[in-house]
Amino acid sequence: MRLTFTGVDSHQIVRRIFDTQEAHRKVEFAVLVGSHSGDPAYPRFPHLNVVRHLANTVASPAIHFCGLYSRAINKGEFDDAIALASGYRRIQVNARTDDYNWVAISDFAAKVGREVIVQTRGQEFGGLLRGVSWLHDVSGGRGKDGVSMWPAPSIHRRCGFAGGLCYANIRAAFTFAQRYPGADIWFDMESGVRTKDRFDLNKVWGIADLVDRLERGVA
Repeated sequence: MRLTFTGVDSHQIVRRIFDTQEAHRKVEFAVLVGSHSGDPAYPRFPHLNVVRHLANTVASPAIHFCGLYSRAINKGEFDDAIALASGYRRIQVNARTDDYNWVAISDFAAKVGREVIVQTRGQEFGGLLRGVSWLHDVSGGRGKDGVSMWPAPSIHRRCGFAGGLCYANIRAAFTFAQRYPGADIWFDMESGVRTKDRFDLNKVWGIADLVDRLERGVA
């Protein structure tokens, strides 16, 4: 069961997450980049120095483009996003499903040569695009529980699931994953690993430890 913890927001957090990755090899950390990057009023969007530091410090991180970066990608303007995505293994472009320019997304995936993730909030996953995976997310980082709304994963592509995931309902996510043993899926958490809107490694460790125990059949 692979986990993505989204919203790394400081150099201090970056320095401390090595212990988590050493203990839990299926854990991925992601950083948000958008119109508010570097604005203290929006702690989920750290300064771009943190973004660059994460890419150079943490194994296999992910970057999630929001706001002006997402809009630029969907207009076919890739240069700024490609520069920031250097060192990131997976790249997510956040937008409402109807706002994606699929030609631009396909071109972006081909140009970066890495996995690109797009979002859907519908009852099924979208079409097959080379190099593109899908994340089902009715929440959009707002902590809205979407577990009951998840569609069955596709066996033809990697699929992610989000929506208010936290310690209290990660067991339900684990049960969901067990129904589809042949599927390549991951679970993304954002609001559920924050305290007073700051990234909380104690919550990350608690969830990762619980999933580890569930997988070993001791929880």
